[in-house]
Amino acid sequence: MESLTKEITRTITVKLPDGQRQIITQTVKFTRTATFDAVTGKVTYSGWQVDGNDEWPAYTAPEINGYTASQVSIPAEMVIPSDENQSIEIEYTKNNQPVEPDKPVTPITPDQPTTPTNPDQPAQPTEPSVPAKPIAPTNNGNKVMSGNQLPTEPVEQEKQQVSNQHFISHQLTQTSLKEKSKANILPQTGNDQNSGSILGFAFAALASILGLTDLKKKREK
Repeated sequence: MESLTKEITRTITVKLPDGQRQIITQTVKFTRTATFDAVTGKVTYSGWQVDGNDEWPAYTAPEINGYTASQVSIPAEMVIPSDENQSIEIEYTKNNQPVEPDKPVTPITPDQPTTPTNPDQPAQPTEPSVPAKPIAPTNNGNKVMSGNQLPTEPVEQEKQQVSNQHFISHQLTQTSLKEKSKANILPQTGNDQNSGSILGFAFAALASILGLTDLKKKREK
């Protein structure tokens, strides 16, 4: 005689990261009846009837920090007598650890700028040389000139003297010519007297001019 009960099972195995295992068994049970015929000796079986819940319930895998389950959840499933047993495994994989960013490199402190050197002080200008003092004039009244400067007043005086001498010489020459001309016309008598008078006048004029020149020099001194 055959079995009058039947169980169909779904086994869920949870492999934890620490190596432990959790096994969850979900079972649906079926039953049937049998009738024995005494005349023929045959047994007749009825159809399978579910005994209790006819489905495997849904299952959610436990959450483990730092790990991810291969199946987060298993849905509920209706079971019929012809179904076979099922086995499901859930494994955990360690999550990829976030790569820590590289620590920023400490920036290098820039070199301190060098202190600029003070520029050279400009050279002090040399003091101009003091001009030499002029030499004091001598007793004779002639002024000493420095450098290429030429005395002006003595030169002017000398020019004046030369001019006066030329004038007197010219007058004497003119007088002599006139006397000679008169001598040719007038008789010889009285010529010596006239010539002497004229010469005396010329010498007196020359002495007067020379005296005025010496007087001017004394005043300038």
